Amino acid sequence: MGAIAVDGRMGEERKRYTIGHEIGHYVNPMHRASSPEGFKCTRKDMLTDDAKPGDRHAKMEAEANQFAAELLMPDAWVRRFLRSKAGLDLQHIFDMAALFEVSKEAAARRYLSFAAEPAAVVFSHDGKIRYVKKTDDFPRLSVWNGQPMPADCYSLTNNKGQGEITDVVEAVGHHWLDTSCGLSLGEQTVAQAKGFRMTLLTVEFEQEEDGWEAPRFRR
Repeated sequence: MGAIAVDGRMGEERKRYTIGHEIGHYVNPMHRASSPEGFKCTRKDMLTDDAKPGDRHAKMEAEANQFAAELLMPDAWVRRFLRSKAGLDLQHIFDMAALFEVSKEAAARRYLSFAAEPAAVVFSHDGKIRYVKKTDDFPRLSVWNGQPMPADCYSLTNNKGQGEITDVVEAVGHHWLDTSCGLSLGEQTVAQAKGFRMTLLTVEFEQEEDGWEAPRFRR
């Protein structure tokens, strides 16, 4: 295996994930570097989850990310950790990040892969959405990458300080969703350093009430 170089300005958690990602490239015999100097993975590569048919580069990056996530946050260990956690909560993500010594962003992405309910995490910076990671069963969003966050959403209007996780509140559905009829949307958020923010969206499908029937009286 060749040498792995990381940016010394990175936090320790990001360094560990980057090293895991690069190991994923080197141990996969199907991965081929695009330059004589080896793999030169970017921040965007570290966020790649899937690939379009024929996109060999994206496929390799997604596989390297999967390897890093499973190396640093093993499936069995994550399941054991989550057994004591009820529902979906940003605090679980923070606890995972501390336990596995990874960034909160990496923990959030791994956390969603184990979510038993529809959920999405919105990663934003200075009020603009960087990207959204969601479960397959989460409803279609009305906002997406590169767009401003909804102006009146709780994530922007709450008064919590940096690092303070808010309670889960019932959100206005059309702030986030393309169609919110029949849905109850929960929103929880935390402001991070340098203008970064993480927002957890959860959904409950409202049950239809039984049809009303006129009372019957005996004669």
